[in-house]
Order: sequence, then C-alpha cells, then structure tokens
Amino acid sequence: REREPQRSPSNMAGLSAPVAAFEGGQVVVRRQEHVRALNRWEHGAHGELVTSDGAFTPVSHRAAAAEGADPCWLQLGLTEAYHLAFVQNRLRILLAASAGDGATAGDCWVAFCQSSARFPHEYAAYQRLVSDGWRVRSGLSFGADFALYSAVGGREHASHLALVQAAATEAPLTWRALQSHVRLSHQVNKRLVLCHVGADDTQSAALNGSGGAELATALSVALLTVNGWSPARAHGEESALE
Repeated sequence: REREPQRSPSNMAGLSAPVAAFEGGQVVVRRQEHVRALNRWEHGAHGELVTSDGAFTPVSHRAAAAEGADPCWLQLGLTEAYHLAFVQNRLRILLAASAGDGATAGDCWVAFCQSSARFPHEYAAYQRLVSDGWRVRSGLSFGADFALYSAVGGREHASHLALVQAAATEAPLTWRALQSHVRLSHQVNKRLVLCHVGADDTQSAALNGSGGAELATALSVALLTVNGWSPARAHGEESALE
C-alpha cells in the first residue's frame, strides 16, 4: 500500500492551520472553514461531524449539507488530532492554559495521556496503520477503535475494523468478546484486524511523559487479521454451499 503523505496537501498551502480546543477530553474544531478543511474527503476526511449545541450528537454529511442546516462542529479523536498537529503540521491544539499559538507536543501528549490511559497504545497502532497506507478514522460506531479505508481512490466504505490491544495494561480478549467483534465485522461486511501493541513495564511507565510520543512510535505493533469461524469451512463443506 502507498504511504499517506506526511506533509500538508498542496491545496492547503498558505492557509493558517485550523484550530482545535481540547476540553473535557474532547478535541473540537468549531470554525466552519476549519471544519471543512479537515473533514472533506480530499483533505483526509478527519473527525466526525457533531451538533454545535455541546451535546456532540453525530450528524451525517447529508444532514450537514442540507439547506438551512445548523453549523456543525468537528470532533477529532486524540490520535488523529495529535497526528495532524505534530506529524502533519495541519492543526493547532489549544489547551486550557496554552497560548494562542497552540500547545506544545509534549504538553498535548501529557494532557491526552491523562485523559485516556489507552492513548499511547492507540497512537502507536494508529501510526503503524497510517505507515502501512491506511486512511484511519474512528471505529466507534462499529464498536472498534478504528475504521480503515483505502488511502487511494475516492470515498468508499471502510474495508476493515481495528481493535487495539495494549499488552502491558490490558487482559487478552476472551474468546466470547473476540467472536462478538468478528460477528459484528462480518455483519457490516468488514474484516477485523487486531493491533497488538507490545510494551514492557518500564516502557509503559515512560509512555505517559512528555517524550512518550517518540517511544510510542518505536513500540512493536503486530497486526493480525481475524476471520470468522465457519462451520461449513471447518467440516470441508464450504465449496458446496457457495
């Protein structure tokens, strides 16, 4: 797969970086020109459109484009917000105590880690998936961490869902939980990818510090595609049923 560009697209050149605010565990873009600059498919299709009343109710693109529709905000995941701000240089993130120029990478990393204990491991998986050529979006509506889209071609449905497993801090998925995720993936015509992020106790402790981003990108991330169990395939009868 082709790698996702790590710099701002040429059609974004010359524009001031969009601004997002980190408040209450949410990264939110409010200015409408910034929402459009980040959420359009040709600009990466980042984030999810939500209502601007503070309730963060999801809004479909069709509803947002309807005549007379209320303005929408853009809610970004922590991983994609950090990636946009400090890898692609396409976003400024304001913390409660940060100046107008935006928070530093270290301050954002610490704030995001305090907001979500899984953030460092999700970021490690996110970086691996992006480097493998995927366009990575939120998988929340499918009960997954990420939804994976092809980075080439036009807008299309996600082909895979990804679950992140933090080896040092989380118990392995039970068979029942794994089967539930596999069944849901199959029902929405997608394949399931497990992202196993390896980190020992020493690394896990250091991940929450201001220099954790560099350590996270160096962690081992093993990807495993899981197929659903088929009784016909198990008994050698699948060809007769196709």
